[in-house]
Amino acid sequence: MGFVKDALPGIIDMLKDLTPVLVGIVTKLGYLAAFGAALYFGYKTALTYWIEAKPNEWLLIIRNGELKKCSIGLCTWLMPGDQYVTFPSLLNKVNFSAQQVTLEMQGVEVSGMIVWTVNRMGEGPFTCFKSFGKDLCKTVATDANAQL
Repeated sequence: MGFVKDALPGIIDMLKDLTPVLVGIVTKLGYLAAFGAALYFGYKTALTYWIEAKPNEWLLIIRNGELKKCSIGLCTWLMPGDQYVTFPSLLNKVNFSAQQVTLEMQGVEVSGMIVWTVNRMGEGPFTCFKSFGKDLCKTVATDANAQL
């Protein structure tokens, strides 16, 4: 017990000398942790501006009502305020039939099928989206087929 009693003033003096060093280490680790947290927050925020379309989807990037980029399977960064739209790049099939009675009182029936897809040139995808809207995302585009 006497040994501890004799060593105690030396330990206290040593701790007094180490206190500024310990405070410096803790402060540096605090700044490092703050930097790491800011870096992680920045990374997560940046990921909210990254958008990827599936290989069989159209991706349209719209800024101020104008088409900026469009492609199938596009992966890109968005600017703040940009809007994006995805819809499948399908071949759409429309079956139709019409019946009419002629002047000779003969029944005539015409039936057929139309296969259509989005025009890839210029603003074709944007025009298609403006015309048909979210109906393009359905497996059978009922409104889009009704407007043909």
